[in-house]
Amino acid sequence: MYSRCVGVRHSELAFKEILHPDLVSWNAVIAASAQHGLYSKACALFSQMGSNAFQPDSITFLGLLPACNHAGDCGIWGALLSACNVHLNADIGELAAKKILELDPWNSGASVMLSNVYAARGIH
Repeated sequence: MYSRCVGVRHSELAFKEILHPDLVSWNAVIAASAQHGLYSKACALFSQMGSNAFQPDSITFLGLLPACNHAGDCGIWGALLSACNVHLNADIGELAAKKILELDPWNSGASVMLSNVYAARGIH
């Protein structure tokens, strides 16, 4: 609500005042950043969210979508693959890696990141 009424900076300040932010709080600040064109900030917040042991939901990805869209087709899949690496989601990570390799067959980073997901999940 702060981001719509008084600006995204106020929403960031309000978020920082929350002692124990929940998933709704994370989703709100990520979406606010992305909607105001702060794409790198939205991605950084998404990464912090994962570091704080929060699992993204469909609302998280919907809020992050404008930031990913700004990055381009391969960037969208790369952001999704990074999220899968953080949250150890091998199924979606495999799909994202395949799409990256379709768009950029020489992208070795996609294969490396997917192998990291597999290794962390114990998949051979």
